[in-house]
Amino acid sequence: MARQVLFVCTGNICRSPMAEGLLRAALPKGTIWRVTSAGTSTLDGFGASAHAIDVMAEKGISIKAHRSQSATRDRVSLSDVIIAMTAEHARTLTSRFPECRDRIHLMRAFDPGSPPGSDVSDPFGGTLAEYRACCALLHKSMPGLLAFLEAHGGRAEGMGRAPREPSP
Repeated sequence: MARQVLFVCTGNICRSPMAEGLLRAALPKGTIWRVTSAGTSTLDGFGASAHAIDVMAEKGISIKAHRSQSATRDRVSLSDVIIAMTAEHARTLTSRFPECRDRIHLMRAFDPGSPPGSDVSDPFGGTLAEYRACCALLHKSMPGLLAFLEAHGGRAEGMGRAPREPSP
């Protein structure tokens, strides 16, 4: 049975499409995981930002076909793992969809070198270098996220448990 990961940011045109592209590229063929993204404050149908497209192309990943979509009750409810880019996104999702609280995680929680509660800053309107820095943060979290998904292997039980923070 397929399982779904949902990345969430604000406009669904920068951070979450980049994270979606990175995870899709990192998952093995035949995986049970489907990957999508959405925004807390967006309209449906916008393409990814030009710099996001460029940065991902540098990694050999195309997000040109991406179209923004809102984080609706249906999208959130159908997701087994929900990855928020910031604590504010997590609070917004929890407020709107309290039944999904146990499935919401911060992206940087999967990066063992990141302080607890760290956010992925929004590069919107920034330089190509700022988008590259954002993508680098997302990329650093991928091994931990992959390990989390592999450990849960699609099982419904335990899906809400956040990754442990590293010991000091």
